Amino acid sequence: MAGELEDAAKDIALILPEARRRIESAWRDGRHWNYQGWQDRLIGNGLLRTLSERLIWRFVGPEGEAFVAMPRDGGLVDHAGVRCPVPGPDWTVHLWHPLDSPATTVAAWRERLARQTIQQPFIQAWRPVYVVTDAELATHSYSNRFAAHILEQAPVMAILKKRGWTAYNRSMHGNNAEHERVRLILPHHGVAAEFWVAGIGTRVQDIEAAERGAALYAFIATDRVAFFALDPKTGQPNEAPLSVDAVPPRAFCEAMYDIDSVIGRTSIGNDRHWQDRGGDARHPLSERPEFLDYRERYSAGQASGLAKGRRDFIATILPGLAIANQCTVTDEFLIVDGKRKTYKINFASGHIRMAPNDRYLCIVPSNEATGPRPAYVPFEGDDILSVILSKAMMLANDDKITDGSILTQIG
Repeated sequence: MAGELEDAAKDIALILPEARRRIESAWRDGRHWNYQGWQDRLIGNGLLRTLSERLIWRFVGPEGEAFVAMPRDGGLVDHAGVRCPVPGPDWTVHLWHPLDSPATTVAAWRERLARQTIQQPFIQAWRPVYVVTDAELATHSYSNRFAAHILEQAPVMAILKKRGWTAYNRSMHGNNAEHERVRLILPHHGVAAEFWVAGIGTRVQDIEAAERGAALYAFIATDRVAFFALDPKTGQPNEAPLSVDAVPPRAFCEAMYDIDSVIGRTSIGNDRHWQDRGGDARHPLSERPEFLDYRERYSAGQASGLAKGRRDFIATILPGLAIANQCTVTDEFLIVDGKRKTYKINFASGHIRMAPNDRYLCIVPSNEATGPRPAYVPFEGDDILSVILSKAMMLANDDKITDGSILTQIG
C-alpha cells in the first residue's frame, strides 16, 4: 500500500506541472472551453480540480454577455462572493486575465484571494500588466525596458525554452558574438516577440556542443525586445518590426512577463553567492567593473512588473501582520524598522540595504532557512516574495538574531 501511494505521488508530481503549464498557456494560444467541456475536463477531474478551483475564469454567453467568477462549493462566485448563475451549454469559458477587467475589479479579486488565503497555482490575479511607456513610444519599434542586464546564459535559455522561446541567428566574429535573438511565436495573436542578447565572459569552443544546447557563454547581456507581425501565408515573422503600440496587449504582456520573470531568476544581481570573491569565488569575473556596477544598480534598481506585484501584495496583507507597525511600503522597497537598524528590502531583488549609508546586508539561504517563514503567499513559484517576507520578519526582531555573520554586518 505504501508503495502504491509513493508511485501515485510520483505520478502527480509529474502530471501537475504539465497541467499547470497547459492551463496557463491558454492566454497565449487563445484556448477556451465550452462550459460542459470545462466542467468535465477541469472541474470534474479530481487532480485538475486542485488547480482549476484556485483560478479565476471568464464565462462568455452566445450574445457576448459575460461575467468573471471562481468555482466555489459546487457553484460560481464573483469577486464580492455573490453567487453567479449557471452558464448554459452554449457558453464558453476562458482563463481570466487582469487585462479583462478594470483595475478596481482586479484589486477586489486580489483582496478576496488574500483574505481567504487562496494560493493560486501560478500568477494570475497578481499577474503584471505591462503598458507601453512613453520611452517605448519614443523608440517606436522596440522596447529597452529590459536592456542592460547581465544574466547567466544556461538557465536563461533553459527557462525560455520551456516557455516556448527558441534561439536563432547565432553568428560568430572573432571572440565576440553578434546579438542573438530569442524568439517567441504567438500565432493566435499574429505576432512574434524577439529578445536580443549578446554573449560575454568565457566562450565555449566546442561549437557542436553549443548546437546541442550547451551554453556558448557564461553570461549574456540583454538588449532590446521587438515584435513582428506574422505573414498570414507562411506563419513566419515579417522583416520589419511593428510599432510597439500596434502589438496586441495580451501578446505584449505575455512576452514581457516571460522576460521579466527570467531576469528575476537568472540575473547575477540576484545571486547571493556573488559577494564571496575569495579564492573559492563562484564567479571568476566578479571583479570586473561592469559586473560590480551592474550588481549595485540591480540592488537599488527600479521595480519591474513582478516587483510591483510583490509590493502590492505586501501592502495588502501588511495591516494583518504582527510587524505592521514596523514596516513601510514605498515604490521600490519594504522598509523595516528593527531594534538595531532600519533596513530597505528591494522588491525586485530581495536585497537588503541598511540605513543610514545603504550598506549591503547579506543573509545567505542557510540563515533564511532557520528564520520565520511567511504563512501565506498568493501564488506558487515566486521564491523572492517568500524571501522578502521572511527577511522582514527576521529583521523586525533583529535583537533576537544570534547568527554571528549577520550580527557582524549589522555592527
